Amino acid sequence: MQHGAWLYPIAVLLLLVVHGDAVLADLRNNNDFDRALQSCVTLNAVNRTEIIDDYTILFHMRNRTIYQNNLPRRCPNLKADSMFVYQVRMGRLCSIDTITVAQGRRLFQGVSCPLGKFAPISEEAAAEIKRVASVFARP
Repeated sequence: MQHGAWLYPIAVLLLLVVHGDAVLADLRNNNDFDRALQSCVTLNAVNRTEIIDDYTILFHMRNRTIYQNNLPRRCPNLKADSMFVYQVRMGRLCSIDTITVAQGRRLFQGVSCPLGKFAPISEEAAAEIKRVASVFARP
């Protein structure tokens, strides 16, 4: 190893620690490729949801499509192990709807947060979002 070569990994790690939120924001708002944003998803087509952080939820559909929903603002108490509930109209969950973070057994008494639009992403993009979020996860 060259003299001082050990500084590079430390510098990269320091950069990620200092600018971690910016890296996550870039991943959340990545518009480098054409994604047809959806205003709604059909509820019975949703297989499962996956909370990434207090801004991001992945909706895994039965047809294997994954939609990334970037909330327009931070949703307090929304964590990977949280539960959220929603009320839907006409069997669709839309960007004009809100989710409520469940507070224990009181399902509809938590913080309510508006949804964003639904952006289709690849499995690889979903894996990268989860990987980066795990590096910068807040306790």
